Amino acid sequence: MPITNEQLFFEHVAFAIEKLTKAYTFATNEISRKEFPVSAAVGDNIEYGILLQQLKRAIEAFKIEIKACLKDYIYLKDLNKMNEQHAVRYLKSQLDALHTEKDLLTKHIPEDHLKSGLGRNYYFHKNIKNLTPETLFDYFEINYTLLSEEDSKKG
Repeated sequence: MPITNEQLFFEHVAFAIEKLTKAYTFATNEISRKEFPVSAAVGDNIEYGILLQQLKRAIEAFKIEIKACLKDYIYLKDLNKMNEQHAVRYLKSQLDALHTEKDLLTKHIPEDHLKSGLGRNYYFHKNIKNLTPETLFDYFEINYTLLSEEDSKKG
């Protein structure tokens, strides 16, 4: 059976989540393997700082990709090809894995180090548990509605 456009869309979003999960896994593995001194400040340990910068860039890349996916969502939504149940089916396991890796990393890094290392992305990291298939679908739906209203005002 051929893959539908909707499946292709959600598999792409799932892949973006998987890439972010891998960044968390890598950071967790490196930090736990090397046993960085917890008391050291982020700036005092170059490798520690590099790992947090890599994670910070992975979070940025994820946010950029999800924002870019909005155009695909709008296209498919206009064709009446979107279904929240498909979002749940394709995204739940990837998001569960992301939540698990985030929790593992948090066990290895003090909160103040995460806050200073991740900067403005700390809020995203802190609230990653709130990222669910439903919230992602809501993100796309809300932005679709807002952009549709803007387009109707222009036209």
